[in-house]
Amino acid sequence: MKIQDLNQKEQDYVIKYLKVPDLPPEEEYRLILEVKRNNIEAKKKILEANIKLIWKILEEIEPSEKYSFELLWQAGNNGLFKAIVNYSSDNNIPLKRFLLNVIKEHITRAITGSH
Repeated sequence: MKIQDLNQKEQDYVIKYLKVPDLPPEEEYRLILEVKRNNIEAKKKILEANIKLIWKILEEIEPSEKYSFELLWQAGNNGLFKAIVNYSSDNNIPLKRFLLNVIKEHITRAITGSH
């Protein structure tokens, strides 16, 4: 999927989040701990900083009439949210890799129709 494949509203939405700067790793881990304490602002901040990972995966997917951008974006959002809530540094997987894996899994499920 390319940015040109999207309508203007979708392009604007994606571009908005692509401009959000990455957080330093120490800040991300601090926010993850705050998310575990149910801190809504921490959750929002880490979600916004990592939402560009959804686009990174969508760029690898060929457009199809079988699924819409909205469906895949929502699946990616669900995966990102779930990954942030469930991440544990105890498993020795870097945060970004974990986020990407869970997002990709959710998007793949949306494409294949499996839940």
